[in-house]
Amino acid sequence: MEENVENFILDKFVEKVRFYIFIKMFIIKNFAYLLNILKNSELHKFYNNLKNYWGNEDTTSVKCTGESDQKICYLGKTLENIVSNWDSICSLLDKNNDKCCCYLTYWLYGLIVKINPSYFRLNDIYNMLDNFFKKIKCPSSTNEICTKIYAKIFNTKVLENKKVLYDFAEYYNDLQNLLREENSANRDKNCEYIKKFFQLYRTMQLHQHLKLTKHYCLEIKHFKEKFNDDVLSSLEQKCPGKGIKSLFNAANVTEHSSGKQFKNTAEKIIEPLKNKEDIKNTILKYLPSNTIYEEFDKTDDLNDYKEGCKKTFKPENGKDKDDITDFCEKFTRNMKKKIYITPSDGKNPKNRCSYFTHWTYENIRKIFPTLNDTKKNNWEEEKYLHDYFTNHESIKDKYNSNVSEKKTFCEYLSYIYKLYEKHIWKCCTYFYKGNSWNLCPKHFECDGKYNPFKLLSTLKCENEIISESEENAYDTLMIDREVVLKSQIIPCNSLICDPFYKFAMVPLAFLGLSSVFFLFYKVNISIV
Repeated sequence: MEENVENFILDKFVEKVRFYIFIKMFIIKNFAYLLNILKNSELHKFYNNLKNYWGNEDTTSVKCTGESDQKICYLGKTLENIVSNWDSICSLLDKNNDKCCCYLTYWLYGLIVKINPSYFRLNDIYNMLDNFFKKIKCPSSTNEICTKIYAKIFNTKVLENKKVLYDFAEYYNDLQNLLREENSANRDKNCEYIKKFFQLYRTMQLHQHLKLTKHYCLEIKHFKEKFNDDVLSSLEQKCPGKGIKSLFNAANVTEHSSGKQFKNTAEKIIEPLKNKEDIKNTILKYLPSNTIYEEFDKTDDLNDYKEGCKKTFKPENGKDKDDITDFCEKFTRNMKKKIYITPSDGKNPKNRCSYFTHWTYENIRKIFPTLNDTKKNNWEEEKYLHDYFTNHESIKDKYNSNVSEKKTFCEYLSYIYKLYEKHIWKCCTYFYKGNSWNLCPKHFECDGKYNPFKLLSTLKCENEIISESEENAYDTLMIDREVVLKSQIIPCNSLICDPFYKFAMVPLAFLGLSSVFFLFYKVNISIV
């Protein structure tokens, strides 16, 4: 799912500006000029040296089993050669081994993008790289940005973005020569070239904020360290009117405006419900979703699956596996007969198995009580949210004025509200104008009508709900609110927007025109 959303965002933000086409065309047209500028940079020297290990005769002479695996076969030989010559390779840099490992990692990412392997072959490459990094003693668990950089990423577009942004930041000190062009047309073109990288940075920052990927944080940190206020101000002077500094600031708006609140809210631990049985018997038992779960739990027609499940789950260490085999039989039956596709899910193909998924997780939690607590809690929270949203109307109808039931309803809705407050930061992205994005469609709804606070208010529950206005709470979730509001104010930060000057300009214009007419009048009299 992450990769699908990732591609959607890239289509929406990056494809419009044709980032890669622009970069490649610029490099082709200005290859000699760029090469002359970058030839003395450490990164260029390092990459150029590694190319010798990739395309030499020793590498290409290796016999490979299949033409499709030829490049991967060459990669294996290349890595062997690099291991043998690592000390001499790293000595080219006036840096420590960590920096060498960093440069090497980005070079390998570029090579993977060039090879463009299948998912399974890419997994083989990463297994190969694990052994490779151990041999050259490249650490991967410290806090240094360049020694923590290696990660197994299966989306080659993400790899390409990481390498492009990192390389640009490393090259920038040398690329500043592009801005010293005396020809204004060339300088303008070079500014547009540099601006594209800031657009990429903004897109990557957005991906990171929306939790579409977790793999950009190091490149973002590296980019921000490179482009401090002094560098940005200098760049703004050399490229006036390009809005490069504004792009950089806009990319950081969500981080500064809601990052702290997100961390405090989304990562907090919610205490489990205390009266689960009362809530189940009073509320959940009578909801439409319970009928579906009961269908999954039926013990009918299980004989055909008993033998297979008993063979698969044999008693282990004297422990009884009846719970596992029972679950296996039901799970297999539900899959074979497609009971997992419920009518309500069928309306939304992306959500067709949501009930079955949550039923499965719930059974796993019961069978394996020692399972990771964080994972179990997340499954439980997601199931409660899923059932709340899918049964929202039924919950409203079920409530009556009975005092004992009201107390149970309030306890249930208070718990749901806490989950809602926690997960909305991770699942929903709102815009000042337009529809919201839902990143967790399997268990969350971003439409404000589902907000449990409204039901709590209707039932007049006594709870510890925050007093902040719910309208203002949604404002903090809008990633573009501050930018849009500022853009609406900035155009009026000028002479013509002041009411005094609006009125003053009318008589001044009249006096100016009168002076011109009087001048023409005097000239005509003189001629006569």
